[in-house]
Amino acid sequence: MALPEVEFTEYTTSDLPTLQRWWEDEAVSKYVHDLEHQLWPGAPGSKVSSGRYLARPLVRYMVHDAAKVAVGFVSVQVTGSWTEREDDPVMPPFHGGVNIVIDPLRQEEGLGSAALKAVFGRPELADLMTLGGSVDTRNKESLGMLRKLGYVQSGPAERGMIPFTIPGPAAQSSSAISVPD
Repeated sequence: MALPEVEFTEYTTSDLPTLQRWWEDEAVSKYVHDLEHQLWPGAPGSKVSSGRYLARPLVRYMVHDAAKVAVGFVSVQVTGSWTEREDDPVMPPFHGGVNIVIDPLRQEEGLGSAALKAVFGRPELADLMTLGGSVDTRNKESLGMLRKLGYVQSGPAERGMIPFTIPGPAAQSSSAISVPD
């Protein structure tokens, strides 16, 4: 199946009503939980987990279809390592935690897979060695695409979601793996 054409625009506060409408949908809220953690970037250097620190503010996009209609939201939290000395920057390798939300009325059209593919083309994310997130166990198309990208299940499925890790744009560009259509 050919993926639909999508385009990214920077997220702005004017997009908030659209996101709030999507988050009110029970199927969306079941998997993405609270809207707030997607919208408030932490300060670089903030600890995320053991050995992982925020490398830069949250990268957020609205996803539009060929007709320029908003059909999704993507956020990528970039992390790296840090020495914890106050003036030191967060260092590579960089990893991206990806969250993709598709308009509940437009799900199962391949838009999530198209949005993930578009992440690989973003120059501000080109230095990511891995991308990680979770995908609905019923989403066979996305799971198929993730497998083509070198998917590794990174933990047990919880609440119908499988956590995954795939090689990121930096790893993709240094290997023979290509992003499928």
